[in-house]
Amino acid sequence: MKKRILSILLTLCMVLMLVPTTAFAEENYMITQNFKYGTRTYDGTDPQTSPYQFVIPAGGSFGLATIEDCSPYKLVGWKESVSGTVYPPYAEIQNLQSDLTFDAVYQVQGGLAIKIDGFMPGNTPNDCTYTFESTIPGVTFDEKDIKYLRWKILWAGQWEPINETEAFEAGTSYRFEISLKNNGLELVPATTANGIAPMYSQVVSNNGVPYAINMEFELGTPVAPTLAITVDNFEVGKTPADLKYSFASTNLDVTFSEEDIQYISWDKYVFEVERYKDIAETDVFEAGVRYRCRIQMDNNGLEQEPAVTMNGNTPKHCTIMTKDDKPVGIEIACELGTPAPAALTISGPDVVCAEQGYEFSATASEGAEISYFHYRCGEYGGDTGWDRTDGGVCYGTVPASEYGDADSMVLTVYGTAANGKPATATKTVQILKEHIFVDGVCGCGAKPEYTITYDGGADFGLWMDVKTHGVDLTLAGKGFYREGLVHTGWMGSDGVFYELGGVYSTDADVTLYPVYDQLITLNVPFTTTVKLGGDAAPGETTFDLALIGSSAGDMDTSDVTVSGSVTTNGAGDYDGELTITGPSQQLWHMLSEGAFVQQVDGGEDGWTYDDTVWGLLLDANPVAYAVSDDAAAAEYTVYVVPTTVDEFGNYGIDWEAIDWENLQSEDMHFTNIYAKSTTEPGTPKTGDNSNFALWLALFAVSAAGVIGAGVYSRRRRSTK
Repeated sequence: MKKRILSILLTLCMVLMLVPTTAFAEENYMITQNFKYGTRTYDGTDPQTSPYQFVIPAGGSFGLATIEDCSPYKLVGWKESVSGTVYPPYAEIQNLQSDLTFDAVYQVQGGLAIKIDGFMPGNTPNDCTYTFESTIPGVTFDEKDIKYLRWKILWAGQWEPINETEAFEAGTSYRFEISLKNNGLELVPATTANGIAPMYSQVVSNNGVPYAINMEFELGTPVAPTLAITVDNFEVGKTPADLKYSFASTNLDVTFSEEDIQYISWDKYVFEVERYKDIAETDVFEAGVRYRCRIQMDNNGLEQEPAVTMNGNTPKHCTIMTKDDKPVGIEIACELGTPAPAALTISGPDVVCAEQGYEFSATASEGAEISYFHYRCGEYGGDTGWDRTDGGVCYGTVPASEYGDADSMVLTVYGTAANGKPATATKTVQILKEHIFVDGVCGCGAKPEYTITYDGGADFGLWMDVKTHGVDLTLAGKGFYREGLVHTGWMGSDGVFYELGGVYSTDADVTLYPVYDQLITLNVPFTTTVKLGGDAAPGETTFDLALIGSSAGDMDTSDVTVSGSVTTNGAGDYDGELTITGPSQQLWHMLSEGAFVQQVDGGEDGWTYDDTVWGLLLDANPVAYAVSDDAAAAEYTVYVVPTTVDEFGNYGIDWEAIDWENLQSEDMHFTNIYAKSTTEPGTPKTGDNSNFALWLALFAVSAAGVIGAGVYSRRRRSTK
């Protein structure tokens, strides 16, 4: 039986030996991250270089990481090598079932904008100039980096190359190919040419070493310099005097305005005579009548006339005027056709303050409808709806915040005419940086002058001052005095505290109320000890104390007075008192972080003055002795504390030496020594410093004794 059991166990052991050990172990998978630039970081771990590998158990999850220090590139994702899926940095991969390899996906930080000047009809590729604006960190480009340029024209459906002297043709499409030095880049940056993205772009390498970036752009048709003149109010019922002229240019290095107009005339076509006839500025435009505008204006330096339109119409005549073979102006004659019916009209001021929202209204004629309005201020603009409608009139507002730096605004109302066709009404509004005062007030609320009222209450009444718009006003100093109080500032009705004699800059009316502070007195006792350093006694001597610094810094403490002195007469201890009087807030700022007291060196002959510096610390809790008998001062406690001095001679509180359980560690005291003696200078020393008067008295007593003894002896002999 035992042999059979042993045989079974041996068989089981042999079977188990044939089973792979991994059948009993947890399966793990290898994660590999490859990256060419930068270092890998995750959750603050130490940076890792490529390739970075780690092991994750089957069914587990892990997070991808980001790449740092890879400028001028940046990581945009991780591409899984098998599926091709690109995951964002820090993506979480769940339920791992196999080994995975990820390759970093990069792109160039910033971009490159190529500007091609001169791409216009009549010019040639040789006339074009190229500028480069790079926002790629540490990488710049200029014309010296151009390896080659090629231009192509779309001809009969095919792109054909052109040479550098062939003129660009209007209405014809062109492509532009450029090769640039890569300037260290190994990836293609985001690039535009005249705002157009490339059809293709690639980095070119030689033996695996990048050396150039090739790009091709389809620029479209060349754009000639244009000048679009808009004539507003060319409508039935208006007159030439009602018209407004605005100018918008493209591909011109100059701008135009109404100030450039030298001469304008209008004429209408008369069918009876089949020619145009002049009209006056006050003649009304008639429905169904054709009109022509003739305008002469400053050329502003242009030597060739641009492509001009007037209300979208091409002029019959446009030429550069010359004088002595020099360009002096532009002459334009344009047929504008019949005036538009006033389907839509805009009403509002012709000028607006730059700080005031522009309020206007729009009205539609019978059968017409208003949809929305558009405003353009310089390069910026927007569409918006109406604030309200009332009786068929629509009211709108353009916020002042939309003006930017523009000096004018074009306001256009869009809708439909009675015939269902689109209709618009346009108004140009001048934006003034200065206020427009009407009856003493600008529409934005500004006024030429503002009233500053000082309100002293029932005791002092009111007094006024005037602030000019845009000019700072110096406020009044102390103006109100009350017993036991001091005037320390002004509190404005705008909630702002102003210093006495401070500056008021706001363009607004304001009422200022005096702010008072209570005058308090702090009394700090001190002891002055006089010691003798010689045999002479000093007479009456006065010693003064002074503050040599405080925590008030640059704060005004002109209302604070400090006095402290003691008069001595000979050796001994003398008690004095340092008195500090001032507004409670000023005293708090002076002493809350420490003030410093030192005895004044009077320079009296024979005296050595104690130069100890003591610290005074003010606390709001009356724990130690009261510094004054009145109720106001009783709220404060002054402690005498030790001080320190730094290498620059600046004093401070010795905070480490303070016993916070007993702040008043010792009283303030000074010891002065008087060193004079009565011995005259130059008197020789005899070795006998006894009192001469005493010796004289002893001599007299001795002499009397001798005489008495002699008398007694003589009487005794005579009796014998």
